[in-house]
Amino acid sequence: MEAHKGHKLLVADISRAFFYAPATREVYVDLPEEDTGPGEVGLCGRLCYSLYGTRDAAQNWQSHVTKTMNGLGFISGKSSPCMFYNPEWGLRSFVHGDDFVTTGSPEALRWFGTVLKKVFALTSTLLGPDATDSKKVKILNRLVTWVDGVGIQYEADPRHAQTLIREILGHDDKGIKTAVTPGVKGQEDSEKEIIKHIEELKRDNTKMDKEEATSERKEEIHSYRSLAATANFMALDRADIQYSVKEVARKACDPESGDWDKLKRLALYLKGCPRAVTHFKFVAAEDFEASSAELDIYTDSDWAGCRRTRRSTTGGCALWGGMLVKSWSTTQTLVALSSGEAELYALVKASAEGLGLQSLLHILASRLLFE
Repeated sequence: MEAHKGHKLLVADISRAFFYAPATREVYVDLPEEDTGPGEVGLCGRLCYSLYGTRDAAQNWQSHVTKTMNGLGFISGKSSPCMFYNPEWGLRSFVHGDDFVTTGSPEALRWFGTVLKKVFALTSTLLGPDATDSKKVKILNRLVTWVDGVGIQYEADPRHAQTLIREILGHDDKGIKTAVTPGVKGQEDSEKEIIKHIEELKRDNTKMDKEEATSERKEEIHSYRSLAATANFMALDRADIQYSVKEVARKACDPESGDWDKLKRLALYLKGCPRAVTHFKFVAAEDFEASSAELDIYTDSDWAGCRRTRRSTTGGCALWGGMLVKSWSTTQTLVALSSGEAELYALVKASAEGLGLQSLLHILASRLLFE
């Protein structure tokens, strides 16, 4: 942005992160053979630092990160302890597991990278406009690209789309006609299936238990759940498929033929549209100051859209500075008795999302206009 001309993005990946976090309780482990001497039998070791696989390793690591960042002058976010702000250097950072993503001036990032290397063993990448800077980087397997004079592009991991296409359509998918939409409303809701669903609800214990299910049925359910989980993870970063993925995931416990049709439709759409890139444009300082003060939330509902349960769907998106920062598509928990009631539930959901984002942005944007 013009208001922060010269700012760059530093991505740091900590190696063997949990081993830096001191243990907070007594945990004993068997010693490896190479660590035992002659005649030493029945000995064990007490952990001084956290070990991968122990219950509190992640919590200990987060506590150690917070202590380290606070020691470097960073302020922890109130709404999210993973967000940090350094008022002296003007750095804003978030930590996810062992990944640090920080934005600021080149001088500030150079200082932060230097002190971080003194504390942890890490690999880092600097994303920026200079010729020596990287133009592409992976953050949690998401692709982030710096486009000079245009902005920053954010894209979901393309491997998930490739996995769905390959597993559902097969390796030889040439000549298969693609779909222009990821799903069709009521695609699976044939009259026959709705009647079957109602009859199942009337009978007690009609569904087959896992132990009684055939091995073929078990394999089918496992495959469906795996593909639905892959699509669900990808939908976090792709607003265009969130509704269809939500519908796919609703039947993960007991998929029917119509649910497989929805998965196939999604795969056909991804074959024709395997990538979806979100653009974050560079804007002039005066334009940014005028637009960044407000968080715009848009929402709508589909009253009784599900013919089986008569539940409605809530959809929405949040824009900050005119750019998309979050979107959602969820099935309402309660059955709305009118379109107005469905709209009310959608409005409550949007308000909750807005308040959450407002709190999240506070630590990152509280002094954004005053530097």
